[in-house]
Amino acid sequence: MRQAMRVVLWLAIPAFLTVGCGSPQVPTEAEVPAQQRELTDLNEAYRVYLDQKKQPPGRAADLRAYAPAFPLVKAFMNQTKYAVLWGTNPEIMPDAAGTVLAYETTTPAQGGWALMADGSVKQLSAEEFQAARKPPTR
Repeated sequence: MRQAMRVVLWLAIPAFLTVGCGSPQVPTEAEVPAQQRELTDLNEAYRVYLDQKKQPPGRAADLRAYAPAFPLVKAFMNQTKYAVLWGTNPEIMPDAAGTVLAYETTTPAQGGWALMADGSVKQLSAEEFQAARKPPTR
């Protein structure tokens, strides 16, 4: 009987130790805000364009050809939802993590989502947006 208990304990202990030790849950697409997905798609299409053309896109129409690969880029064809600082080369920004590349048009006044030149997508307050670096305008 004692031998049987020892075997059961040896089998049960690893099972108890692994409960709650799983890898962190990755958010599903539905859990990621639409703005974050759209800005991430813009970043990817913007960088592919920059890599292929050796210059940044100068306007939304430049990314139209990339819409099949990055379907959320269509949101940027409608200039009322987002403002994009077209013609900006994020690879030469001195403070890419602190420089805004694109943002929701409501962000300057109310706060909202912004794509930074390093490719990160952040939710900024209006104050944080005002303090963030912007690339020089053309």
